[in-house]
Amino acid sequence: MRNKNMKILIATKNQGKLNEIQDYFKSLNLLNFHNLFDSNLDFDVEETGVTYKENALIKAKAYHVNSFDFTLADDSGIEIPVISHLLGVKTRRFGAGEKATDQEWLDYFLDFFKEYKDSDRTAYFKTVVCLYDQDNPLFFEGIVKGKIAKKQLCEIKKGIPLSSVFIPEGFDIAMSQLSTSEKNNISHRAKALKKAHEYLETII
Repeated sequence: MRNKNMKILIATKNQGKLNEIQDYFKSLNLLNFHNLFDSNLDFDVEETGVTYKENALIKAKAYHVNSFDFTLADDSGIEIPVISHLLGVKTRRFGAGEKATDQEWLDYFLDFFKEYKDSDRTAYFKTVVCLYDQDNPLFFEGIVKGKIAKKQLCEIKKGIPLSSVFIPEGFDIAMSQLSTSEKNNISHRAKALKKAHEYLETII
């Protein structure tokens, strides 16, 4: 058993992801969560993996320091079967590329996808979370199914532009339009974090 004050580093420089992870875990008063910025670890890490699992582990290992009990990193992407070879772990590198602003990236994506019919707009978001403590990295996966809208439905939340056009199954609004509680019930990241949370509860 670990003590109730274990320290966990959230290893992402993506502000949108960081906000979602912090929102999910804020009710866990027994754990001390830190981020790369308040820990002076906000350097870049090259994601060279070919799977979400590999990239999550690369980031977790790169940012882990002994002062933390765990480093938590994730890798996420969108899968659209009709263009599956272009996205996935390469999602942010697609089209306008990593250096584009969120709006530039999304504008290119929507323009690229504008001729696709409704039946080709089926998609799903996938996240793999890695909890890393140098001894035994653990992985937790989450998926949410939905479809791609034909236009941007709301303002972009920093770092997660696709959430402004992704409509989850059972809803008629974009992921970014969901309330925090709704998102924490159905999102790919929340599903993976829930599994990580359940594991952490067994050791505190």
